[in-house]
Amino acid sequence: MSCGGAAFTLILQTNQATGAYSVNWGDGSLNTTGAALVLPAFISHTYPAGIANYTLTFTETGSGCTVTGLVVIEQAVNAAIQVPVGGVTQICAPNSMSFLNAITNVSSNTTFTWDFGDGTAIQTFNSTNGGQTVSHTY
Repeated sequence: MSCGGAAFTLILQTNQATGAYSVNWGDGSLNTTGAALVLPAFISHTYPAGIANYTLTFTETGSGCTVTGLVVIEQAVNAAIQVPVGGVTQICAPNSMSFLNAITNVSSNTTFTWDFGDGTAIQTFNSTNGGQTVSHTY
């Protein structure tokens, strides 16, 4: 697997033989169909470069058995935490400190987990936390 932003090839292989099948890759391309998958057969599909989520649906058409999965294509993030301009770098407790989430390459799938190291509950934020300031009282 590569998070370099290039095209991504997904390979599907079943652990048992199937009858006729159809695969909706979730990216708007034509479905892949076949008469059967006999071990060790596999099928593959190349997704375009870019950050995206695709809902993949594999259907064994004879039985109607359907398996759905989510393909998430990301790029590596560049994590960075900074003290905001004009912010304090040391305090005497109890007092508050602020931290700037200066991360880059954020996507809608990115989540942030903040652990302030003092035993308080870990805080989790969605992708909109990138570029935001988080304050914590020690």
